Amino acid sequence: TYALEGVYLSLEEESASFNASSDEFNILSRPFYNVTNDRQDARRLVFPNETTGSLQIDTDTRFQTVELLLRRNLSQRCGARIDLLLGYRFAELEERLRIDEATRVLSGVNAGTTFDLYDRFDTSNSFHGFEIGLAGTHCPDPLWTFDWRAKVALGSNNSEADIFGETTQTPNAGAAVTSEGGLLALPTNIGTFSDDSFGTITELGVTLKRRVFSRLDVSFGYSFLLWTHVARASDQIDVGINQTQLLPGGLNGDARPAVTQRTSDFWTQGLRVGLESHF
Repeated sequence: TYALEGVYLSLEEESASFNASSDEFNILSRPFYNVTNDRQDARRLVFPNETTGSLQIDTDTRFQTVELLLRRNLSQRCGARIDLLLGYRFAELEERLRIDEATRVLSGVNAGTTFDLYDRFDTSNSFHGFEIGLAGTHCPDPLWTFDWRAKVALGSNNSEADIFGETTQTPNAGAAVTSEGGLLALPTNIGTFSDDSFGTITELGVTLKRRVFSRLDVSFGYSFLLWTHVARASDQIDVGINQTQLLPGGLNGDARPAVTQRTSDFWTQGLRVGLESHF
């Protein structure tokens, strides 16, 4: 026997934030690797009698996937059934990372000047591929049913990274000036970059059903999904910085931060509880 099956899965947008300021900390810095001096370094946001300021970091993640499958029965006997799954899978993963910094100079020739630095790292991934898998059902007795499925999709990943940064300097007396580049997003890595690669999506799931009334089942399930070779927002950050590119003479030495175009894996898992009514 044959059947058509459609599946849509969407995860609620996941957001996280971090905030810190001179109201909470006496010293607050943003670490980086200074390639000019070949050593670890830090940009001071809050320091006694020197600077006061704040830092805010926001991240967002959104994921969705669609499957269109042809289901064909391979075996059915003694309360057990195994089906072959063939079809198409589409998946999409988007991430955003924002870093906002505000600093006010307390002493020296720049006393009263404020610096607002902004770094943005956005990534988007789309997958199109062929999917194959198996799904099974086992009924050890009339009250209990155990379902399982295992699928793998093979196809093309399109990954895109969008990097942007800017600095706004507002003197104590005078107009604000905005220039290209923040701290981690500078002229050497600002821009939009895309890449196509081979990727896989593997999904495993199990469900246990219990008949509670003659026409009502309760179910408990678990699923796990792994997507390989995707661009994540944090992976696009190069902490090495060559600050000479911000000087009037221009870049001298290594072009850092560099465009990394790193890829890694994305995985998600979940539990399900459901009711199923039979008519």
